[in-house]
Parts: sequence; C-alpha cells; structure tokens
Amino acid sequence: MWSLLVASASLFSSALLCASGSEEAEPRVLQELRGWQLEDIDCDFVRGSVVDWLSLRSLASSFDETWRLRTAPPTKLCPARTELRSTAGGISSAGQLAARQHDWEGEVGMALRQHQDASRECPLGALTAGVLATICSSDCGAGADAGLTEALWRQTLAPSGGQSRRQHPPWLLATSAWPLASLLAKWSTNCTHRAVRRAEREAVARTACTSAPLVKFVAELGAAADKTLALIMPGSGVYAALMFEPKIDWFAMPALAFLHELDRQASMLPRLWRDAPQQVQAQEGRCSAEIATREVLLLLLRLLGPTVEPRTDPLAQARTANLAELLGTIPLRRLLCVGWPLFAMLSTVRLTSWRSHRLYPGGQVQASDIEKVVRLSWEVTSEAKLEPWTDSKAWADTGLLGFQGRSEESRRALWARVASLGREAALCQRVASWLLEAPRETPPVVYMTMFWGSMGDDTWVSKFLHRAMAVGITRFVFMTPELGLLADCEHVSTHWQALGDSYRRLLCVRSFQPFARPYDVNNYAKFVLLPLLLSLGVHYAWLDADIYLARDPTQSLLRQAAEGVDVLTTDHFDETCLNHGVIFVRVSDRSLLWSMRYIRWLHEYPFGHDQNGWDAFLAHSIHNEPMVPTEPNVTLSVLDTAFEFLTLTGWAGEEVDLQRVQLLHMTRTTPIGVREKRERLMGLFQATLPGAGARSVPLEVEQRALLEQLLPLRRPKVVDKNSCYEGIHPAVEPAVFDQTYWQLFE
Repeated sequence: MWSLLVASASLFSSALLCASGSEEAEPRVLQELRGWQLEDIDCDFVRGSVVDWLSLRSLASSFDETWRLRTAPPTKLCPARTELRSTAGGISSAGQLAARQHDWEGEVGMALRQHQDASRECPLGALTAGVLATICSSDCGAGADAGLTEALWRQTLAPSGGQSRRQHPPWLLATSAWPLASLLAKWSTNCTHRAVRRAEREAVARTACTSAPLVKFVAELGAAADKTLALIMPGSGVYAALMFEPKIDWFAMPALAFLHELDRQASMLPRLWRDAPQQVQAQEGRCSAEIATREVLLLLLRLLGPTVEPRTDPLAQARTANLAELLGTIPLRRLLCVGWPLFAMLSTVRLTSWRSHRLYPGGQVQASDIEKVVRLSWEVTSEAKLEPWTDSKAWADTGLLGFQGRSEESRRALWARVASLGREAALCQRVASWLLEAPRETPPVVYMTMFWGSMGDDTWVSKFLHRAMAVGITRFVFMTPELGLLADCEHVSTHWQALGDSYRRLLCVRSFQPFARPYDVNNYAKFVLLPLLLSLGVHYAWLDADIYLARDPTQSLLRQAAEGVDVLTTDHFDETCLNHGVIFVRVSDRSLLWSMRYIRWLHEYPFGHDQNGWDAFLAHSIHNEPMVPTEPNVTLSVLDTAFEFLTLTGWAGEEVDLQRVQLLHMTRTTPIGVREKRERLMGLFQATLPGAGARSVPLEVEQRALLEQLLPLRRPKVVDKNSCYEGIHPAVEPAVFDQTYWQLFE
C-alpha cells in the first residue's frame, strides 16, 4: 500500500509531455492513468472465488458489537463445527492447514480450509476468520485454531520475502471494516485471566519479560485502559464520540506520565529497546510484546498531535513496518496473555481517524472512467488536428487537458462523446450532458458544494443555492446523500429556470457512499468529482455551504489562475495553514494526476485531516505529513483573506474596500458555535435574497447588510501569521506548547 503512494513524484513532470513527441504518440497522462486503481482494503468489491466476504464481515461485526468486554464471547453467533474422520491436526512448517478433528462450517470454515487463496483475495478478512475460530474454540494460543491464526497473522503483518504479499500497517487492524483489533482486545482479557488460574501460567512464565520497568509500564497502561478505553470498545454500550472522544484523552494523560517514567529508566531496559529507540528491530525476545506495547502507545500519542520528523515518526513507513515485523514475530500465546493494553490502544486508533477506507474504491466515478474520458479527449484533439506539439509552450504548461480545453468546440465535442458513454459511467454521462446545456460563452468553471445533516435551519441549503444563483454563478453542482436536500436543490433549479434561465445552472447529484467516520460524506462529495471535471476540460471550484457570496468570484479566480497557477485556495486571516473551504483547480494533466494522488492519500491514510493533507500536498506550511509525496509538482497561490475571501477572524478593509470582497466564510480560527454561524449566515441571506419574481435586490441593500457584518471584524492585516494544524487533542496540547511533545518520539 505504501509503495503506491510514495512513488517518485517525478512522474508528474513527464506526464505533461508526449511519449515520443510525435503525432501518433500517446500522451504520458494516459500512460499514467492506465491501470490506476485503489486497493479495496475492506474487500467490498472483491470478486472472490472462495469466500463471501461481505457475509463474513457482517458476522464478524455482529459478533464484535454483541460481545461486551470481560464477558464470555457470544457463542450463539459462532459457526457450527463438524466432526471429521481424520484425527490428525496442527499446522505444517509451511503454515498449511492439515486435516483436523473438527471443522468450521460457513464462511469461517471456507476461509480456513482455503486459507492461502482466501488470504490472497482478502488478507484482513482471512485473518478475521482465523480470529473468530480461535475465540469460538476457546483457544488462547496453544491449539490448532490459534496456530492457523498465527500463520495468517504473520502473513498479514510480516510476510516473508518468498510470499509475495504486501505488508499491512498494524493500524489497519482497527481502521478497516474488519474488527480485528477489537476482537483481539476482548479475547486477550479472557486469556490473561485464564493464564493466571490455569496450568498455562507456567508456559507463560517461562517467556515472561524480565525487565521490571517494562512490566510495570504495561501493567499501568492496562489499568488506565480498564478505566477509559474499555468504556468505548465496540459492544460496551457506551457512546463514543465521532471526533475528539474525551476518554482517549483521559487515557493519554496518565499514559504520558507512565512513558516519561519509563524513559527515565532507559538504562534498565532491554537492549532491544535501548539500542534502537527510533526503529524497533523485529526480533524475538522475552520483552518483545512489552516493547511493541510502548511503540503502539507512541503511535496513539502521535495521532493526537501534529507531525514530527520522519526519522522519529511512529507513523513513518519504515517505523510502522518495523512494528508490524515485531508483532509478527511474537507468539500468539504471548500476545493474548499480555496484550490487552496493546490491543486496546490499537482498537482505539479507529476513533482518531477522519475517514473510512470505503469511500473511493466503489465511488460513482472510477479511475477507469477518468482514463476513458482522457482517452476521448486525446481522440478529439487528434481528429481536430489541433497539433499540440506545434505549440510547445501551451503543451508544456497544461498538457493534453489544458490544451484541448482552450477550444470551446473541442470541449463540446468531448462532452458529446462522454454523454454517449454507457450506463457503467452514469454520472460521467450526466455531468457531460449537463455541461452541453450552457451557451458557448459560459466560463469553463464548475462550482461544487455539499451538505448533509442539520444545522438547525431546514432552509439553509435552498438559501445558499438561491444566493449562488442570484450572484450569477453559471454552473454549480450540489451533492448530498439526503433526498430532502436533493429536492430542495431541484426546487431552486426549477425556480431560476422559471425566472428566465435558458439552461440549468444547477445540477443536483445524490451521493451513495456509506457513512462510518465523521468526514466520510464530506470528503467523498468534495473530491470524487474533482478528477472528472478536470478530465472534461473545465476548472474545478469548491465553496463550503457556510459561505455568503458577495458576488460571483469567477473572474477573480480565472484572472489569478491565468498567471500560471494550478491551485488557488484560502488560508486564514491570522494563521498559515490552508483552509480549503474555497478551492480553485486549473485544468491540466499535472493537476489531474496530482488530484488523483491526493484522493489515494485520503483513501489509504484515514488519520490525515483533509485540510492538513491539502496543505502538505501543496508543500505550503505543513511538512512531514505521513504518506505525502515530498514534491507537489503543482503551483499554489493563496487567496487574499484580508480583503477578498474573508472569514470571521478579521477584515483589514474600509468601507471603500467593499467592492473587493468576494465572499464571507462563516468560520474563524477561534471556536465558533453552530448557532452563531447559522444566525450570521441566515441574516445575510434574509437581507439579500430577492423577493418573488425578482432576480436580485438593489446593490446598496446588499452592501449595507454585508457592511454590518464586516465592521465589527475590522483588524489590521496580519503579516506574520501563526502556524496551525487541524486535529490536536487536549491531552497533548500542553506538550505541544512547551515543545516536549516532539521529545516523546526522540
């Protein structure tokens, strides 16, 4: 998974050129798009030959949600077992499943009988089958079920070189839809208790860690997890907040103290940890489980704070790979008997993720669709004999897509071909047909926004869209998963056509991706159409739905982009990190490939706030964001937040500067409640939306209403802005402010 994301960004540079410079040569952008795909981590779309993966995942999820910590597993959900004639059992040296006395029925049994094929199809699903079998057989690491599970565990986390399998980062055991970390955490508490009171304690004792500081450290973490993390495990019956769950901070605060105490005793720690604090070596040892527990704690603490240097970052590829290797070498019996705090922390990292892995692999626009559209663009360009190779400057600037998009006739020819695609590209077809409706002189810019849920006013969406139409935006796409909001959008579109619009300026699109994490709906809707619109030869613009438009910003954005800038976006009035509530992306091969890499990052790295990633992908103010290429290969210009693209943090203008104001975004760098945001925005809408049968209100009315909002915000323009990072938790804020946070990982 990592190799796909961190491949050399130099490919983007060459993506602008023809492969050989001849008429017949296929553009490099097409070569790059061929075979582009996202890993189906959750196995939602695997065309399996062995297991019904969706059924198995449903069983595992039900099992996990039903099972309460420190209670017996819900055996009523376990698959049945069948007596077999053979009494041979165990695991061969190659990890193959030998004939056994009993066999599981259903999908669990199929996955285990055909575990090699199953593991190739869906590694996390096959491991889940093994974990369920281990739990249902009441096996704490000594029996055949645990033996097979251990083999699958190693294949997933620490595959050998001859297995040709991809190594999975340990945090995928929590962030994927397969509830592995949670199941293992619950089962480890059972095994820990049993190891104390059964003959197994002797075997456990023989492999026990002899480092008193490490043993004490793990025991303290376990006790803290009992009081905090145990309460938010799936099946606990306690609601866990989607963002900033306080019990994570309640655990992290004492855990920080335990970690500091452990580090003060470094000289007493095993050589394995002492000699490689930045890169845990994968080798067996009596204290390997305890060392892995410390590393998982560092990973969790890192997820609560800002970035650190790659050489010390627990989320860096090399260090995470070493943790996976280390976990893969620890015997399952040892992990299950001492691993409660380790698995509890690993399970908890799911609550620090912003997105699930299920958004884009099954999205309404696929990478294969983008390839088809770009190929059609190449065909149209070739047939029109535009001969881009004769204008090397234009070609080098924007590549095939930008060059082809310079001709309105060429654009329309492309849209007509895309509109005739089959049903397998239904959304592409619909967007292209809609683009054809507008007159030829319409600016090649498409705006987008999305909305879902409630902000306390059912008219929010319709008023926002009415305002966008009133200021004259020529093409706007609204996306939502909610039928009621879709109906509001359609009503606004019909209303403006009744007022005299010659075409539909507003396209209403329903999104279908499931919701699991807080930013799933937003991140999907915000970016799923970005590559499609660029491939269709139109610039992409985004406006958050909590924005008041003072005027149509199109000409301002086009003028700035004409200076050769690929991406325009806002930062903050007094802070440097980018706020992509306002976005403009110029058409080019370069920006298309860059946007698809960004979507891949959103898919594969669920912990990165989309704004942090956006900033890092543009190499602006945030550095060392995990799994982000070091070279952006696109250019950025930050929109003016002092006079034009305003927020509630401040306005540096005077009354004469009102004509410069493009919009007011109802956000600021200090906390703002939904109520204040709603009252400010609805007040402006109420004052400026035209009455029945009218298309606008007098300009002086609009300016007076806007000025009333802006005058209290007046502040001098900030020259030296503060740095910022989205998603810092209260538990690590003191350490961030006094700079000791970064020392944790040294």
